[in-house]
Amino acid sequence: MMIARRKAMSHRPAPGVGGKARDFRLLIPPPGKCVLYMFSVIVLVFVVAPVVMVVLTSLNAAGRVSFPPDGFTFQWYRTIPGSLWAAGLRSMLLAGMTASAAVLLGVPAALGMYRANFRGKSLLETGLRTPLTMPQVVTGVAIFQAYILVQGAGFNLVGTLPGLLVGHVVIATPFVITTVVAGLLKTDPRIVEAAEGLGATPVQAFWRITLPMLRPSILAAAFFAFLISFQNVPVSLFLGGAGASTLPVELFFAAQFSLSPQLFAAASVLIVVAGFATLIWYRTGGLRSSSL
Repeated sequence: MMIARRKAMSHRPAPGVGGKARDFRLLIPPPGKCVLYMFSVIVLVFVVAPVVMVVLTSLNAAGRVSFPPDGFTFQWYRTIPGSLWAAGLRSMLLAGMTASAAVLLGVPAALGMYRANFRGKSLLETGLRTPLTMPQVVTGVAIFQAYILVQGAGFNLVGTLPGLLVGHVVIATPFVITTVVAGLLKTDPRIVEAAEGLGATPVQAFWRITLPMLRPSILAAAFFAFLISFQNVPVSLFLGGAGASTLPVELFFAAQFSLSPQLFAAASVLIVVAGFATLIWYRTGGLRSSSL
């Protein structure tokens, strides 16, 4: 037995010659995947590079906009104008109200589109999703013209926060509807039918069965609506005013006159806040558990 064991050990491949080399070759991806990885890296750099340049420019120690930076300092963040801070707070308030209103309107609309069968349903679905395909500049002009028409009846919505809210809800609600419908397509309607068969009313079945199943989709829809409103420029450009201007619009007008370091600092604050919000949402499972 000892002799047989020694012969077997003598026939084992040497480390790094026969056994380990095959393991390392298995770790090398095929050429197709290598090309896909390289393309993904190129796209990532193409998307992230402008954001990184804005942040680095905001830290430039020189009193002018230049890249690469001559040095690094945080002094431009301390000198951001108060009007930009006020516009940022107004944008966050507007985005929060937009997300809430879009969810309150979009969830019932999604439930109706998913469950109801009636004549003209396809036409209604197309109308509700029209803002998804229409350029937001066209949407902004159309809403502005509607505000001009109702202004003669005593409803002054141009340049006001309620007017901005209505416009943002119009462009954000279709995203909520699409996200919630996608979540409904992944639910099992037999669960609701079983609950109603056991004596639950439609309202009880909605609150205890349907709503918990749709919670990830509703949270994801609210998050998307918040971001859509927070970063919107075309609609806010037409509907805003002196007392109802958002931070992206303020940055847009400021960039037309001068590219000051304070402008890049304010833009960097906007980038960091949006990035941290997205990261926290992803780490808490919001995007991963959504139905998209």
